[in-house]
This record gives sequence, C-alpha cells and structure tokens, in this order.
Amino acid sequence: MSMVGNIPDGLWLMFCYGFLMGLAISVFIVGSGYKTRPWKSCTKTQKKHTGVGFSLLIIGFLLIFFSIIHEYSMNPFFFISIIIILIFSLYYIFEGLKVSKEKTLETKEECQKRLENKYISKETEDVNYLTNGFENKHENRYSLRSKYGFYFEYRKLKAIIEILNEGKVDLSNMIILDVGCNKGLHLNSMAYLKGTSQGLMGADFSEKYLKIAEGINKSIKYQKQDLYNFDIKEKFDMVMFIYTLNEIRPLEERKKIIEEKLGEVSKKYILIFDFHLCYNSYGFDDKTVKEYFKDFEIITSKRFMNKYTYFLLKHFGYTFTQLCDLLLPKGYYICLLKRKNYERS
Repeated sequence: MSMVGNIPDGLWLMFCYGFLMGLAISVFIVGSGYKTRPWKSCTKTQKKHTGVGFSLLIIGFLLIFFSIIHEYSMNPFFFISIIIILIFSLYYIFEGLKVSKEKTLETKEECQKRLENKYISKETEDVNYLTNGFENKHENRYSLRSKYGFYFEYRKLKAIIEILNEGKVDLSNMIILDVGCNKGLHLNSMAYLKGTSQGLMGADFSEKYLKIAEGINKSIKYQKQDLYNFDIKEKFDMVMFIYTLNEIRPLEERKKIIEEKLGEVSKKYILIFDFHLCYNSYGFDDKTVKEYFKDFEIITSKRFMNKYTYFLLKHFGYTFTQLCDLLLPKGYYICLLKRKNYERS
C-alpha cells in the first residue's frame, strides 16, 4: 500500500469521503434555501428516509475500511461503489431532513391569515390557468398547453381511470360531486365517461373558476362552497377530492371538517387525489386516509409520478421523465374508498 506522507491511501480516501459528504450537505442546505426539520416534528416516512441515508453512509465507510485492510483502496470497483453509495446516502438524508419554506407546517396564526386571504396563497394567484399559457414557464405550469401542465393532467386522468377500473365502478347512473372543481376539467371527463353531463355537480370557492366552468359546460351544475363552511346536504354516489384536501389546515381542523362534513356527503364512493405524505407535509397515505375516513375502506390506492417531474420535463423531456418514474419516489397519491356498509350490486 502506497503512502501519502505517513498516511495510508485508504485513510486519505476515508477523509476525502467524509469531507465531500459534509461539504455537499452544507452547500445544499445553504445554497438552495432549504432548512432542516427538527427531528421530533418529522413524519415516520421522513425518519425512515433519514435512517436509510445514514445507514448507506455507514456502509460507505465500512467499504473504505474493507479496502484499507485488503489493500483495494485504488480498485475501480470499490471506487465506483463508494461513489454510488455517496449519491444515494445524500439523497435519502436530504429527503428525510429537508423541508422547504413552502412545506413547513403552518401555525394557527399563519393558517388564520391565509383563511382571511380567501383560502388562496399568493403563489396560487400568480399561476396562469388560462389555456393560452403555452410557454414552458413556471407561471404556466398548470396550463394544458404547457409541457408540464399537459403531462400532469394526462397522468392524473390516467390514474383516475385506472383506479376506477380496478374498483369496477360503474359510472353510468351515478350522481357525482367534485369538491374543489376549479374550471370543471375532471367533471367534463366524468361526463365523457358517463356519456352524459346529467348527475354531475361541482363546488368551488372561486367565482372566477365557476364562471369559466359554467361557460364550458352549462349542463353541469356548479355551486359556490368553501371547505371550512361546507353545507351541501344532498347525498352523492361518489365524491371527488382532487388536489383539494391538502388545503385544509391546520391538520386538527382537517380531521374535524372531514369527519363532520365532507365524509358525510358520499353514499358510496370517495375518490382522493393529492400529494403523497412523503412529498408534502399536508399530503396523504393509506394510514392518514383511514384515520380521516373511518366509515370507509380503501378499495385500491397507489402512488405515481415522481417528485421531480417538473424539473425533468423542463430539461429532459417526456421519455426520460417516464423512465425516472421507475426509479424515483412517487410524489402523488390516489385512492378509491367505499363506504363500509355499502354492498356493490
């Protein structure tokens, strides 16, 4: 084994590995504006990611130690293995400990301030939902004419149809409510699947979106509602919450509203599409859904679309983004629930 001064090559490698690790973490946290979350406020998923990351880090050091003993410190196999382990350990540690400023849990004061601002954030107000937003800019990211907006809605509709098929849900005679319907895109999709616009209703707090939705399809009924003062008394065969429930904050308020109001509107099915809990602190997984909707059981659920889709589409296109879906954690969650005392005929 060669020596650098009086220090073996393997020890130099171990020193460099630790130095690069510390440097990468520091640059990421300081340079990207991310801040670490206190351990006691981390979710179980975040703690799991952190544990995996540090476990991989320990494995990397053990490999270096092994290479010192067997004089393989310059062996290409060990070098490549250590680099791969470094990348994955960094990734999982970041996933576990990081939380962006937008994803921090709101205090009651912050939540009240947002409610007074008509339940909508400044970022949401700036988003261009108009169909003319065809340029691939951040403000157009939800426009159907932008690359991300088109792909996002395509993957969402694909997931909705797949999960309805898996649950063998017959939509033909159903009365369906879409809570947080926006401009009615999903209701019009349901109309196409049903073969009619009859029996469809949308609810949203935004008069602007409801006016646009009514202009698109006057056969669908729309009603102004908000989640915090929800007062629809009619019962529906299926209620859809698409990108809606994560807006109910704080979490204690969400549980109360779902149990006392939203969960009582459905006679049979509930369809939920939202962030997965690992992607957003206000997201969902099977456990949280069971906690909120105690009178329902999960028929089927799944995660889809990786967390970095916007970045990947913007820089690498559709094919590479879909390939990354096979490898990266999925950031979105969809599930179909059925009321426990309802038997499908």
